[in-house]
Amino acid sequence: MNLLLPAQVYGERITQIDVRVAKVLRLGSTRTVAGVDLYNVFNTSDATTFLETFDYATHGATYLQPTTIVSPRFARINVTVSF
Repeated sequence: MNLLLPAQVYGERITQIDVRVAKVLRLGSTRTVAGVDLYNVFNTSDATTFLETFDYATHGATYLQPTTIVSPRFARINVTVSF
């Protein structure tokens, strides 16, 4: 039995900010692009999915337990060389 609607638990919107910074370097006929990608910059760890079913056998021990959260914060460094 579902007791709450999903919007009542975690709100209407979840915000995640990703940032990319890159620099193009030219040396003769060689073109190099160096960059850094940052994902989930402000590290929101909001839950996006909850167990919404109240289980009488476990007396609700898992009720509203998060099952999915937003991806963690991480960085990726990349270099591309064209010649």
